Amino acid sequence: MFFSVCTEMIYPKMRVEARTARVAEIGFDRIDIWNWRTKDQDALERQMRAHGVALNSFSGQTRSSTSIASEKGKFLEEIEESIEFAERFDCVTSWSTASG
Repeated sequence: MFFSVCTEMIYPKMRVEARTARVAEIGFDRIDIWNWRTKDQDALERQMRAHGVALNSFSGQTRSSTSIASEKGKFLEEIEESIEFAERFDCVTSWSTASG
């Protein structure tokens, strides 16, 4: 079993890079993030590698709804984009929310 820290929930006022370092300092090696589209992916990757931290999970769908039939295509497009992000960070867990 392992534990991860949702960096945006625990350290909302810190920059993502500082959050990753802080999580490592307190002894965790996995993080969760919200909307990956708002992150500098290169900076996030550098910081995670520098501090030996892995991405546990992330929010992958934020611009479409799972409950509005006319948004199905956009939802699937977002999922495909999120899969690419997940592969880059070797992350197997993403979550989606129903809105609308």
